[in-house]
Amino acid sequence: MKRIMGITIISIFVMLMLFAGTGCKEEAPETAAETAAETEATEAEPITIVYMAKWNEGEVLQGIINDVLDQYMADNPNVTIEKIWGGREVNAALMASIQAGNPPDIYDEDPQIINYSLGKEGLAVDLTDYIKNEKAFNEEITVEEALISGIADAWKYEGKLFALPTHQFVSVFWYDKTMFSELGITKTPDTWTEFLDLCETIKGEGIPPIVQDGGINFYNSYYYTYLADRIEGSEAFRAAVFDETGASLDKPGFLEAAKKLEDIVKKGYFIKGYEGYQWPAGQIDWAQGAGAMMLNHTYLPIEVKDSLPDTFEFGAFPFPSVEGGKGGQYELDAIIGSCAILQNSEHPEVCFDIVKRLLSVETQSRIMNEAWTLPVRTGIELPEQFVDIEDIFTNQTGAFRAYAGGPGQIEPEWEQQVFYPLDDQLIFGKITAEEFMKQLKEKTVAYWAGK
Repeated sequence: MKRIMGITIISIFVMLMLFAGTGCKEEAPETAAETAAETEATEAEPITIVYMAKWNEGEVLQGIINDVLDQYMADNPNVTIEKIWGGREVNAALMASIQAGNPPDIYDEDPQIINYSLGKEGLAVDLTDYIKNEKAFNEEITVEEALISGIADAWKYEGKLFALPTHQFVSVFWYDKTMFSELGITKTPDTWTEFLDLCETIKGEGIPPIVQDGGINFYNSYYYTYLADRIEGSEAFRAAVFDETGASLDKPGFLEAAKKLEDIVKKGYFIKGYEGYQWPAGQIDWAQGAGAMMLNHTYLPIEVKDSLPDTFEFGAFPFPSVEGGKGGQYELDAIIGSCAILQNSEHPEVCFDIVKRLLSVETQSRIMNEAWTLPVRTGIELPEQFVDIEDIFTNQTGAFRAYAGGPGQIEPEWEQQVFYPLDDQLIFGKITAEEFMKQLKEKTVAYWAGK
């Protein structure tokens, strides 16, 4: 049975206790910008829009976006959209195009990358007025009213919206409900102590409790960063990372998080040989029953759909809370996909007319049902695989920006040079929690001193 994700479900994502709340929404008549977009898109004069994206050809989301762009050109024959599918290294192509004086009109990337590579430099259009005043595609409500409440404000940079959200991911523990039922497990854990008890029960049945694609460093980082924020509070670790003195890393919760990770490594809860797994070997083994649980984002189901046995039934629960910690179990991390319009574009209204189609009910439904990727607007049906995700959203109390999953989640060079190598050593059992924290502080201070 399908359910509908409504405003109440993700009043959730709003949360964003870290950001300013939304203001009152105003019903807007057709605006001058909207009229200009309609007029410009139907004029005989040819218009060329360059759309540059992080997607690789053949990816499901790329195919959906490509269809939207093709349909726009079919509806507006004078508009030609040149597509650049740059893959995950597209930011380098963006910078090169800017330096060469021929940047794209629309840039599709992580909002953190957009904010720091374009917004901070004054190279992107502030889309705040656009979403407030323009109607959603084929609807009588504004774009802002179509969006999940607060999701746009969450990703503003210095009060301006440079990156318009188009889809989202959160991370959870995934498991096979059929396996849990066969093991007699009827309840998922709410606390870290309950999680440890669950792992011990599963291990006692001869099944590895946790499967991990150890070859993906940012997958490995989910454990420490989640534990750190569960203990010290949402985004506490992010704030500590940006403390150039390193003093914030002395908070006892950060060492405690490292010790808890060290503990589950020593107890043998990770599948044997996980440190040598090269993606997607681990997630395929998990899907085929080699282990019980996998901590990953909500893109995992679509990546393993061809490897699932007929009896597999997706289950999910959020990362457990830690007794006495400041972060709650239903405070979720978030990774967002988004689009920006560059300041140099000669046709920003047409660009927004294109981008807002990515937020239509039809497109967002395809993103959910074909790419199994969470929508950023209300009124979208969720497939059976995500029934637990809807329940998680219903109980959500807050959110924090994900620490990993893409180059824009936190200070990229610090992650690659300092954090990921140390975190890998910790999760592989090669260094102790104390050694991890000592080196993390020393190398973080040295990193900022060299900037």
